[in-house]
Amino acid sequence: TTPISNVNDIGAIDWRVSLKVPREIQRSNVLRPLQETGNRMVFPFNPTIIFGHTASYDSIAPTHTNYPFNAYQNSSPDQYTITGSFVTENAADAAYWVAAIHFLRTMTKMFYGNGNNVGKPPMLSRLNGYGKHVFNNVPVLITNFTTDLPNDVDYIPCNVAGEINYVPTESLITVNAIPNYARTTVAKFDLTKFANGDFVNGDEGFI
Repeated sequence: TTPISNVNDIGAIDWRVSLKVPREIQRSNVLRPLQETGNRMVFPFNPTIIFGHTASYDSIAPTHTNYPFNAYQNSSPDQYTITGSFVTENAADAAYWVAAIHFLRTMTKMFYGNGNNVGKPPMLSRLNGYGKHVFNNVPVLITNFTTDLPNDVDYIPCNVAGEINYVPTESLITVNAIPNYARTTVAKFDLTKFANGDFVNGDEGFI
């Protein structure tokens, strides 16, 4: 994989795992490094991703029978757990790490207190990675993130919005996210089209 600071290919040809920065916060000075990767938080090295899908059934077991009957209830995509390594080699990489952490902090907060859009819940992101048939524009809500600040690595200084910050040369960032679809989007779902892969070029992000 290629370090963040050396990447110039943006968009469809960049198959790395990424989370989209919503328009509402794309002009942030702290998030400026994310603009250089297409307003996306890109995992610079292939992360470990755990995900799955669930079909729920209600088991009906009549008296004096050998086998229960399973009545279908619903299906759902499970939570994503994405754990990626961030290696910082220079000030540009360090600024990107700060931007990534600030992005995740922002995405786990609602519009509260003052400013525009007061009362709105945390913003929606879009998960992409590994090609259109793997993760393609999946709408996700970031429910949790963690990172570590190790005591046995060096720290690199960087200037962010006029302030000096220190970033570890190596750390792990784990993001938990859940798919979240609008009701109008779900109304467009067609299982036959889904099985045929007809949704991969659309905006729905069905998985």
